[in-house]
Amino acid sequence: MKPSNYICGVTFVWCLVAQVGEGQTPPSMLPINGVRLYLAYEDRIIPDYSMIYASQFYDNDDGINDALWCQSASNSTNIGVWYYPNGTEVPLFDRPFGNAAPSPVFSKRFSGQIALARSGGLSGYEGLYKCIIPDENGVDQTLVVGAYTDTGYNNNDGPNADPTMQFSLLSTSRLATSPVFSLSFNVSNGPPTTVSCLVNGTGISTELSRVIVNGSGSVTRVTVTNLTEAGNYQCIVSNARVTNEPLSDVSDNNPLTAVTNTSSLNVSVSDTPSGLTAARLSTGLVQVRLSWSTVSGATGYEVYYQLSSNTPVSLSNTSLTVINVLASLLRESTYTFYVVSYGSASLPSGNASVMLTISDPVVNDFMATEITSTGITLAWSPPTAVAPISYNINRRCRRVCESSFTSNNETSVSSPHTSTGIPPYSQCGFDLIGVYGAEIANLKNNYLASTLLTAPTALVSDIIFSSVESVSMTVSWDEVPCNRRNGPITGYYLTYTNITSNTSYTVNITGGDNRMYNLTGLIPYTNYTVSIIPYNYNMNGPARQEIQLTPESIPGVISDLSHSTPPTEIIIVWNPPTIPNGIITVYEIRYRESTSTGPYNITNTTNTYYSIVGLIPNTSYTIGVRAYTSIGPGEWTDREYTTIPIPVIKTFSITKLNSTAVRAEWSFVSGASHYTVYYESTSSSSRKKRQVETGMRVFPGDTTEGLIGGLDPNLNYLFSISTSFTVNGIIYEGERTQPISPNVTLTPTAISNTLMVSTLIQSSGTSTPVIPTTTNGGSMTIVFIAVGAIVSLLLIVIIIVIITVVVLKKKRFKKDYDVVNLNNKQTPEQNLTPYSTAINNNGGYEEIGVEKIQESNYSTVMEPILPIIEEFPNDVTSEEGHEILFKVKFKGTPTPSFNWYHNGEPVTDDYAHELRGDGSLLLVSVEEKHKGTYRFVANNDAGTVSQQLVLTVAVEGARIPSNDTSTAKGGKNLVPVGQFGEFVANGHAKGNEGFRNQFIDQYIFVNDAVLESVTCGNTQVDSRNARIVFNRMSKLDTKTGQTGYEEQFTVLQQVTQRPDEVTHNIASQNNDKNRSTQFLPPNNYRVPLKNEHPDYINAVFINGYKEKKAFIIAESPMFNTARNFWKMIDDRNVTAIEVCYQYWPSTSSGLIVGEYNIALLNEEIISNGCIERKFELKHTNKTSDKQQVKQYQITNWDSTGKMTNPQTILLVIEEMYRTQRKRGNTSIVVHCSDTVGRSAMFCAAATTINKCKTEGVIDVFQVLKSQRIQKPGSVQTVQQYQGIFQIVLTYLDSFETYSNFTK
Repeated sequence: MKPSNYICGVTFVWCLVAQVGEGQTPPSMLPINGVRLYLAYEDRIIPDYSMIYASQFYDNDDGINDALWCQSASNSTNIGVWYYPNGTEVPLFDRPFGNAAPSPVFSKRFSGQIALARSGGLSGYEGLYKCIIPDENGVDQTLVVGAYTDTGYNNNDGPNADPTMQFSLLSTSRLATSPVFSLSFNVSNGPPTTVSCLVNGTGISTELSRVIVNGSGSVTRVTVTNLTEAGNYQCIVSNARVTNEPLSDVSDNNPLTAVTNTSSLNVSVSDTPSGLTAARLSTGLVQVRLSWSTVSGATGYEVYYQLSSNTPVSLSNTSLTVINVLASLLRESTYTFYVVSYGSASLPSGNASVMLTISDPVVNDFMATEITSTGITLAWSPPTAVAPISYNINRRCRRVCESSFTSNNETSVSSPHTSTGIPPYSQCGFDLIGVYGAEIANLKNNYLASTLLTAPTALVSDIIFSSVESVSMTVSWDEVPCNRRNGPITGYYLTYTNITSNTSYTVNITGGDNRMYNLTGLIPYTNYTVSIIPYNYNMNGPARQEIQLTPESIPGVISDLSHSTPPTEIIIVWNPPTIPNGIITVYEIRYRESTSTGPYNITNTTNTYYSIVGLIPNTSYTIGVRAYTSIGPGEWTDREYTTIPIPVIKTFSITKLNSTAVRAEWSFVSGASHYTVYYESTSSSSRKKRQVETGMRVFPGDTTEGLIGGLDPNLNYLFSISTSFTVNGIIYEGERTQPISPNVTLTPTAISNTLMVSTLIQSSGTSTPVIPTTTNGGSMTIVFIAVGAIVSLLLIVIIIVIITVVVLKKKRFKKDYDVVNLNNKQTPEQNLTPYSTAINNNGGYEEIGVEKIQESNYSTVMEPILPIIEEFPNDVTSEEGHEILFKVKFKGTPTPSFNWYHNGEPVTDDYAHELRGDGSLLLVSVEEKHKGTYRFVANNDAGTVSQQLVLTVAVEGARIPSNDTSTAKGGKNLVPVGQFGEFVANGHAKGNEGFRNQFIDQYIFVNDAVLESVTCGNTQVDSRNARIVFNRMSKLDTKTGQTGYEEQFTVLQQVTQRPDEVTHNIASQNNDKNRSTQFLPPNNYRVPLKNEHPDYINAVFINGYKEKKAFIIAESPMFNTARNFWKMIDDRNVTAIEVCYQYWPSTSSGLIVGEYNIALLNEEIISNGCIERKFELKHTNKTSDKQQVKQYQITNWDSTGKMTNPQTILLVIEEMYRTQRKRGNTSIVVHCSDTVGRSAMFCAAATTINKCKTEGVIDVFQVLKSQRIQKPGSVQTVQQYQGIFQIVLTYLDSFETYSNFTK
């Protein structure tokens, strides 16, 4: 309520108390509906957007509180929110009015209303206060009031409006018949209570919207909407609560109205554009350019298009008068284009329109104006619809005699255009193509024209002779190839000539289909030249000539049959028949033992030499040879030849290493399968009872020395050696040398022209004659060297001892073996019992330590006891990659020696096998090739015993029924590899869901295998047919335009990963150690340096035929990687092949690279194009740690892969493997500049040859496909790919000189 006239000043305390208790009641009257503002001070409802001053509302008074009340018809409690002018909420106050309320204003809620009360001055808080309160329907409503200080209120002369309104088009399209727009303006310095608008002086009814804009000046945005007509618009704003008079002059009933303010805008209509045109562009088939005249005062133009009666679509808003329509249009359609103009304060103009039909361009006068035998000239006019940027011509031509067409595209041509390179007498179809930017149009399709004919330019395809008799023959021939016929063939000239008499006859054969003629009156066994000339309307083609020999009779006998006889083969050589009676097509060879009456062994060859292998030494054979012509065979020429006995070792020496071990050395015997060194004790150096010990050691045929350990230091020994050959799985042993003692060398000594004896040369250099043993072990011949009576007596004693030992030894071994004595002539009653032995472990001799060898010593007093195998494993099934130990326990007297055999072949210590001293065998990592039968053999003087087991290698993850007793080490039931396919099929047939889940990976594998079979085909070649298949692969396929090599290489590129598709992030992080980043090693196949970080070197492992990590392909060392290269050599104990940066010393003085000292021991040119070097690699910090490395450098093989002499590469492969075997099958380093050219070819060729040796098949494709897994990009060109075949073929050709390799 308005304040009373009294002044609270007499008693301050009493007044304060009275005020605290007053004004606690809110207004009791609420609106019936909607919301409102109630000013209690004036006791009146005030309009929305009114202005009040600070003295008109405060926090308390007598009776009803004198706050500003925001009221709602909803009687809900706790409703409504007041907001400051800056948009933040006015704080709520829940205590009684006047009781320490927030300053300057606060809000307080009651049922259906919320108060805005002042508790302090409004300075700094003036502006538009906003109340948001829900109505009776729960919908929030907004009420606004302007609250100012008293001074601000008195000085306010009314709201100020923007002088100019803002124009906004509301219509979605400027093409609308009556555009709808709105006008808006800002009002400041107070909210407008009333707004009235006029157009051209006439008041209008408007839909008004007012938006509070918080901030400085408390601006209110006023918008007048839904206007449709042009004219001069004015809006007048005012406020009924503002007065220009002082507050004291304001009466209760007559508030003054503040002055008004006006905002105006003249809204006009823009002029309609004129001169609208539409033209097609050459840059596209549906691209159009629109242009029109400029409209004065317009600020922009809007362009529309309309298809048929569809709704127009806006294309563009632009300020230009030319636009290009480059998209959205369709071919073979009619469009209407519209353009309207508009200004910043004007309504859109009326529309200008134009129609355009977008039809496809067509050329109607495309024709040939000139035709020759090889070209056709074409001319045409531009299409009427729209000319293209350029023209293309697609040509399809076929010779009249062909069914398939050859296509050719000619681009950017113009009329007239001559299409050249067409074969004579060809029918062609031409398409004229218009190029319209990125689009093309067929202006003319399949215009037909044919080139003229001309003379044939090719021979008839083939001349065929049939029914060839001694005096007549029928000649037929194939057509001239279509691609060189050049027109219809109308006849042939046939000329046949007797070469001997030079007499010719010519026949004219008319008609192109008459291609057969019978020649009579010929002379037998005479060469005739037959010539065929095709002609085409009197235009002759080239002549094809063939020579045919008339037959006469079977051939005569061969001549000059001779032979040479190694122990297990007979090499025969002969001359062709002196009367061949035709062409010798083949020679047939038969042979059998001379004493045999069974069938002959039959073979054949086209050469005049042959090597019959697999023969028994010192055996007589009957051998026959006869020649064949096309008529049949001639007579046999038979001879009887005898193979030579197995040769006795010529040089044999024993070197004592220590008291229990010696080294045996002997001369090499070509073709030997192994050597057997026998030893026997002769006397004791101690006073113990004399003991006799015998034994033997077996060494491979490619060795010339071996170690024998475990000897009794108290005994003296004599040693002898024999040579054995293996023929068809049977071992034949030759005669032993005479026994010698340690530090003595057995050498041949010439006695006369007919006698040769062996001389024992002691280590001191003096020689002592020894009695050589004859073939039957009987008498001996002694050559004495008279050196005095004492020496003679000593020699006699030694000879007697030797004879005694040898006789006892032969008798003892006779108990256990019937040895084939190949120097004695056999009688038919004798049965040859082959002597079987085995190659010991570790490449030829047992390195089992002194303790084990000493266990084999025994006394002649003791009777030998047959070996007993006390413990032996059962059959085993295992997955690949597992470790398996075949545990064996055996005994016997003397201690038996032992050997393991895998599928009949001796097992040696290597990367996959570990032979233990107790007889056990460890398979380090099981592979599929390890499956089969393993036999353990133990023997001593009492005899031999053996036992065997079967190892089955299974697919990982597969399981067999649980009742199967065959389990692996881990106890899992497994499926053998050979049964996996049947196992999978049966499992799925039973619908086992768990089975399907278990074998998803296997199914993917099988699917990939089938897909590979379909994609790659069968690329395997039998070695016997290699030359024929390789020749066929070198020919061009007319259908594909590729050779067989190119087709295979194309498929190889498709089915293998590219180098950039594999993960090689480790290599990428070490780019300073790569010559190139194009062929980086994959993470999972790279060769890490041992005990180093980073351990990177640009090298990868490559698997061989059977050996994993058989090769290492390395990048040629650079200056900063040479040390790492030698570190890898040291880590892997390998051999290298080099072509690039010289990382080795060139002199014997040596080269220091990092911690390695490399010395050149030897350098030798071993063939034209190959240098062999031997280095010693020594670790400077480990003086005892050194190794020798052989390096082979191929100098006649360039970086493209072109080979001057493939035989050089074969030589390096053989030398490399020979060195590798001596090293224990360690990896071989191969390197070149890019790692994918010559290095990749070398590894692939070596693996392919190894596969060929074992399986007799060649599959370069699959070898290289596997190699690319470890070295992606291996072999980059077809030339390199074909080069691998060339190396393999050179390897096969090398056998033709010595034996029938393809047998």
